[in-house]
Amino acid sequence: MPSRQKHAIGLASFHASFLADDTLVTIVPSFDYAANVPLLSASSVGPFKAGIATNVPLWLAVLLQQRSLCSLQVPEWMQMEHLTRVKQFETTHQELTPCEDSDAPDSNLTTNDDDNDDDDENNNVRVPFYYAEIGQRFTSSKTASHCADLTVAQAPKASNLLLADISMIRLDKLRQQFQQVSQNEMHNPNLILTVTGIASAELTQMKPMIQQALNDQRFLATSAAAASSDKATTEKPNRTGTAASADMSMTQDSVPARPTNALRSRIRRFR
Repeated sequence: MPSRQKHAIGLASFHASFLADDTLVTIVPSFDYAANVPLLSASSVGPFKAGIATNVPLWLAVLLQQRSLCSLQVPEWMQMEHLTRVKQFETTHQELTPCEDSDAPDSNLTTNDDDNDDDDENNNVRVPFYYAEIGQRFTSSKTASHCADLTVAQAPKASNLLLADISMIRLDKLRQQFQQVSQNEMHNPNLILTVTGIASAELTQMKPMIQQALNDQRFLATSAAAASSDKATTEKPNRTGTAASADMSMTQDSVPARPTNALRSRIRRFR
């Protein structure tokens, strides 16, 4: 992978992690604070009462947890049973698992809206748009040790493996779909790719590669068109010159040759 793409992926990953920190999560504080706390990323949080669950942004939850002021409640979608269902769905279906966030980018999934069973199945395997970034926060050793859910606290590696497997399966499906599109539609200069169900992790990994592939394809198509036009313009004068030389040779052949000196002397003697 070129260094430019690595740099772009690194910046995109940092940006995605920063945005994922604004996701609201549930904590159980171990302190009391009666006033609301205004935040830039949210309207306000609080009040806090020991033992009463409340919602705060992820970055604030991690900060309070590092100071042993709260315990984190793992989201329902991060339960081992749910992640196992998501992995099974990704393995057995061509489409991607739908994202929970309504503001996530649209995409290109072939879902059957008329089938209620398929809709229920999709609802049971939804993941957030920043599922990989949030999961990495929860499954880190420092954060998992303060989780209220013992399954994640005791088995962060298992959750990490499931999340990594889900991400790899989704990336493989996206690469296959892009390969099919590249074989059929890459000749279209106004090609627009829309992918339904794509999450931040896949978008971060695939976007630089797809942009580079489309730019290379456009450059090759432009170069081929320019080369063909140059070839046509160079062949036209050559054909004109060839035709002119052929006409000149025909006119020269039509003119009778002048008699030689010996033939002239014989004609004079005959006279």
